Amino acid sequence: MDGYKMETILGGRAPTQQLFHKQSGAGGAWEIHGPQPAIFKCVDQGLFHGDVLDIGSGVEDNAQYIATHSNSNVICIDMVPLALQVTKAHLANVSESNRQFALVNILEPTDSSSRLYNHLFDVILDSNLFHCFSDEHRLVYMERLKQLVKPNGLYIQLVFSEKETCTDRPKRIRQADIEQLFSQQNGWYIESMEDVFYDTTANIIDGQGRVYLTLVGRI
Repeated sequence: MDGYKMETILGGRAPTQQLFHKQSGAGGAWEIHGPQPAIFKCVDQGLFHGDVLDIGSGVEDNAQYIATHSNSNVICIDMVPLALQVTKAHLANVSESNRQFALVNILEPTDSSSRLYNHLFDVILDSNLFHCFSDEHRLVYMERLKQLVKPNGLYIQLVFSEKETCTDRPKRIRQADIEQLFSQQNGWYIESMEDVFYDTTANIIDGQGRVYLTLVGRI
């Protein structure tokens, strides 16, 4: 996988961190005040269990539903302080023992001071974060995933697919690229991949984007 470049990525550029710092927690198009439809599906299937890590959790639209509708402990991480401030405000009068949140940039190395240090998770959720990275950062991100998920653990990925027709979307990822990156040669295996919709507040048809829901196992 070293040096792998996703030549078949379509459309757009990887959003800058400045964009997320500006929009996350301040009404970004992905903040819909509730879980994504695919999350309802995954919860109904019992996919969330044990220790769950929600990477790029934002204002925790997904995490709140997972924590209250599954037998799991959810840790949410995001690199944007405002998003976590909004979450803290929402939880000010709520007592929850199975949900935690922390300000973490997943691209930075973990160390002994990090609450993620040496912590292996049963399930990792990535709700439309993967397509936001450059090729270089994507490889770093995948190494972080390997460090954080248990052997035989599950990585649940939502990512804009090449079937998305809106031209101002971030990078769209082909099925072939996902299969290449998450191959057995790279320490993963794909359990399933399906087309689903991703709700947004953006001005697109029906307010929905075309994404892949991919379930990836760690070897």
